[in-house]
Amino acid sequence: MREGSFKFSVRGLICFVVIIGLMARTKSAAATSRPTTQPVTAPESSPQAVKLLQKVQAKYAVMKTYSDEGQAVSDIDLSKVDFKKIPNLTTRKQKMIEESSLLKNAKKKVYDFSMKLGRPDCYLIEWKQTMGGNIVPLDGAVWSAGEGDFVQTRSQSAPRKMKDRFSALRNAGNVSGRATMTIPFIFFNETSMPLVTMKSLAMEKEERLDGDLCYVISGRAGGHKTFLWISKKTLLIRQKRFLFGGESAIKKTPITPESVKKTLKAMGQEPTTQAVERMKTNMELANMLSTSVKGSIIETHRNIVVDAPISKKQFKFKVPATQTSPAKK
Repeated sequence: MREGSFKFSVRGLICFVVIIGLMARTKSAAATSRPTTQPVTAPESSPQAVKLLQKVQAKYAVMKTYSDEGQAVSDIDLSKVDFKKIPNLTTRKQKMIEESSLLKNAKKKVYDFSMKLGRPDCYLIEWKQTMGGNIVPLDGAVWSAGEGDFVQTRSQSAPRKMKDRFSALRNAGNVSGRATMTIPFIFFNETSMPLVTMKSLAMEKEERLDGDLCYVISGRAGGHKTFLWISKKTLLIRQKRFLFGGESAIKKTPITPESVKKTLKAMGQEPTTQAVERMKTNMELANMLSTSVKGSIIETHRNIVVDAPISKKQFKFKVPATQTSPAKK
């Protein structure tokens, strides 16, 4: 087992904890990838905070195009994780994980991203990851220019065509610092978008971000504390902070063969016998990680442009020469 494979399989599951937790809070997650408008309700919340998020939702709903640049910083503490409890982990692999330099040193990862979003169904989100000040070969993209929904990472020999936009954005979230799961979900009004999944909303003290005075709203998403910085001038989201720790919603979701199959289908995967067994193991691991992983993911958006013309060809990702372009059907 190479360190690189450990880094992806275990650290990637940290994002999996978040995704499964959010799915548990959204009953329709497995039912549809193109929902109708979902109202912000958030019971047991500040009426002022609910009203503000409703205004934010309405702002994004009328946009024709959106583009920005930003950064997601993932700072994760795995020191409290008891790897002896990981399901089906051999003693040899357990020792390799505990001795891995990636576990001991590589806790902070930075994802620089850019995105273009357009109605009705076009998008391009690209990212590059840095770790310890060095760019590592984990850059990628997710896109649709009207010819299907694709995900491309450096580890793939060719772009992977996904079932639909929802599946593409959510799968890319695992390897992009979740940059594909905030603004794109809100813009396209996708299931599990943050404005709907956040509960127990409260207004916090206003703060400036890059000189922009922002409302600050706190709440819980998937059982974890979450904060949104919303520009008072534009009502656009400037930053999201997600804090690991606490009781994840996944703790309340029984892991049954049926729930595993629904999760696979919602993620755009076929529920084969092998896939079901693998997902069941991952969900059990996510259960264990949900309260032992500590840290945060801070996602910041800058250089935001709304309703500027974007041609369809600008949404098409240029696949690197060393990789293969998707086949045309």
